[in-house]
Amino acid sequence: MKLHYSKYKNNYINYILGMNETTPQELKERFYNEYGWAVARMGLYKACEEWLQGLALDIPYWNNELVPFAVQMGSLDKDYTKQEEQTVIENYWSFMAKRTLEAMESK
Repeated sequence: MKLHYSKYKNNYINYILGMNETTPQELKERFYNEYGWAVARMGLYKACEEWLQGLALDIPYWNNELVPFAVQMGSLDKDYTKQEEQTVIENYWSFMAKRTLEAMESK
């Protein structure tokens, strides 16, 4: 069942921090140490997206993992359409960049 945005957003944040065994501050420090140089060049959001695409964190990255992951996190109903599946796949990296930046600022 698809959850409200505020609930599934927290599921992603908790997953990012938990799977990578890190605190928000450690995650932020790691990002800036590894990819801070790119922030001035392309902006925070795009830099984070590119950092994640380089498999910086332990998150799903194969296309066949993304839809089941979205269902598990509650952002996609288990009875999803083909269009919803395609949307998840196309927007995954930008979506996860946003959640990762939110995880860095969480308490």
